[in-house]
Amino acid sequence: MLPRRLPFKFSLFAALILSVFTNLPSTVSAAKATSAWRHFDLDVEIFSGTAWTQALVGHRIEAINRIFAVCNVAIGTLTVRVIPPPTGEVNLYRNLEITGPGSLHDTATLLGRTPTLTLMLIRQFHEGIGGTAGIPSVYEQRLPEMVNRAWVTEETLEPTYIAARDGDYVPEAHELGHILLNTGHVTDRKNLMANNYRLVTGELETSQCAMIRSSRLVH
Repeated sequence: MLPRRLPFKFSLFAALILSVFTNLPSTVSAAKATSAWRHFDLDVEIFSGTAWTQALVGHRIEAINRIFAVCNVAIGTLTVRVIPPPTGEVNLYRNLEITGPGSLHDTATLLGRTPTLTLMLIRQFHEGIGGTAGIPSVYEQRLPEMVNRAWVTEETLEPTYIAARDGDYVPEAHELGHILLNTGHVTDRKNLMANNYRLVTGELETSQCAMIRSSRLVH
């Protein structure tokens, strides 16, 4: 079965770029606002049979652009597809040590390696331990099939999940941040990459922006 492209691909993309360039966050300094914009291409792959809708995906994409705009970085080419889960499993095992049907490892292997930053929107992780995962290139030798993919589950759509976190935060940006920064979490301070849900925000530091702008996935 061939993937089905969502009908909002081009209209949404145009609206997002317009939004980024006309509504920069108030935290962008004058120096940053005058620096050259850089971009990362993003593939969004949504498992069929899940709760992800056009409106939900559009909201999260807009939030991703709003967060990275502080670094003068935005989505370049955006592709959105609805695909059947390659193993037939809409719930996956998050543990990177698990292989076999329904695991992140086997699912990524069946999808094939991707040179492009890819956001996977799925139903749930079997283990019920958190709702997201991001695999940066530090795993290139150990898990080459999984690199450049971020995974976000329906759990992140629940009102209790959203209410427990800062209003400017979205988990997609956090997981994409792992890949663009090629690092783990920061500790003991409010930040997009904080390791505690009480501290996660939409904030990025100047040093993090420099790392994102120099990522091999940003052009």
